[in-house]
Amino acid sequence: MLLADEFDMGVFCNGSAGLLQFVGYIITIVKIAIPILIVAFGLLDFGKAVVGSKDDLIKKSAISLLRRVVAGIVIFFLPTLILTIFNAISDYSNNKDDFENCKACLLHPGGKSCKTDSGDSTSYE
Repeated sequence: MLLADEFDMGVFCNGSAGLLQFVGYIITIVKIAIPILIVAFGLLDFGKAVVGSKDDLIKKSAISLLRRVVAGIVIFFLPTLILTIFNAISDYSNNKDDFENCKACLLHPGGKSCKTDSGDSTSYE
């Protein structure tokens, strides 16, 4: 027998809504903070390199900025990756609504569609 047959995803999503909502808030904060930090550190690095007038230091700063931008893009698109995984899993589920609460809590943690076991919204709005 498959593990998926024994595991009720709807019960899991409703039971862990508080944790999923917390993770959703963390993802939202990271999505805001990462671009700000990339710009700040990029300006700082390039400022040091330009003031120092060293071509080697400017090249090193550009490579560092490029790595930070790539990491920022990956982190920024993390919710899209999560949504894609949930959609792929829900295609194989008997009940298409099993993952709706998981998706709601992770991707829209302050929304009214994130519900706990008791059925009430965990939104703090």
